[in-house]
Amino acid sequence: MRRGSRFYFVAFVAAVISTACGALTGADDLTIVSDGGTLASKDPSTLPVDGGHDSNAPAPADLDAASDASDDSAVVDAAPDHAVTCTSVSAYPSNISELGLFSQWGNLPTISSTDGFYADCAISTSNSPTPSVFAADLRFSIPSNAVIQGVVATMVRRARNGGDVVDASMRLRWSGKLQGDDRSDPSAWSALKNTMTYGTETDVWGTALTPAIVNGPDFGVVFAAKWIVGNSGNDTVYIDSIQMTIRYCL
Repeated sequence: MRRGSRFYFVAFVAAVISTACGALTGADDLTIVSDGGTLASKDPSTLPVDGGHDSNAPAPADLDAASDASDDSAVVDAAPDHAVTCTSVSAYPSNISELGLFSQWGNLPTISSTDGFYADCAISTSNSPTPSVFAADLRFSIPSNAVIQGVVATMVRRARNGGDVVDASMRLRWSGKLQGDDRSDPSAWSALKNTMTYGTETDVWGTALTPAIVNGPDFGVVFAAKWIVGNSGNDTVYIDSIQMTIRYCL
């Protein structure tokens, strides 16, 4: 090829290349072609930048925040180890004794059941209060992991005349001594047979009761009656039974 022809050829090729580059720069789509054919078609404005990361791609999730949220959800939704179950159990005392130096009560063993047979004690202005009666050994078998919620003592009682006698005391007792608060009732004993309730299933009588205490043979209740000050004469108090109820939860 002659020199002049070569010059025109080079100029022609340069013009073709320049035209092609300009077309690529202003095109909406860029098609990459290899010997095997078309590989991809992509809008040039969305080509990866900044080290190859797609600027239009969604931001990655905050893994720490997601982890924290997951942990919080686990705490809120966590189920308790077990459902709380509460139970009430009742029993009559199997050991009834009179506290004090002098024995004045008769038929004390009858207190261990509600059967219409009465323990009795005479009372007057000169013989008040009555000796205390200790009703114990309920023979409970409450589980050692239970939480004691309350104690109820139920007495079936009456007086011969009525209106002259009130409770002197109603206390829990164990380990050889009186414990907690007095739950005696200020109302006068009636001549009619009636049932008196002391405490509630949410009342532990000012004590810190445990299963070991209430299951013990020396746990029970002590009670006594007294003459109403200002009254005259004499009377007799009768007790059919006393029963104790323990409320506990697991």
